[in-house]
Amino acid sequence: AHTLFADGGLGYLHEGRTIGPALSTPMGTVGTRYKLKFSETSDLTDDLATSFDFSEDGTWRLNHLIALTARIASVFSLKVSNQLRFVDQPVPGFERTDTITSAALVVGWSE
Repeated sequence: AHTLFADGGLGYLHEGRTIGPALSTPMGTVGTRYKLKFSETSDLTDDLATSFDFSEDGTWRLNHLIALTARIASVFSLKVSNQLRFVDQPVPGFERTDTITSAALVVGWSE
């Protein structure tokens, strides 16, 4: 019923900004993905990822998504989710934190 993944990585971030200086730096990421299967037709997922750059400023970002999915027909599922995104040093004029709450009708089938 429980599934947990952990991952990490290295990369390079290049963010061209029309306002303020561009951001180009090596970066690292760490994260987890957790899934709790309630039944054959429903599950809860929780994804957490953090990325950080290796520049002198040490900018970091956080992305957390939690979702509940329930199958309502043979090919249709209802997915309700909440996402939190945090940016330590946002582009000038933008907020540091964004939240998104959504509901979606998902179509899926297997061959």
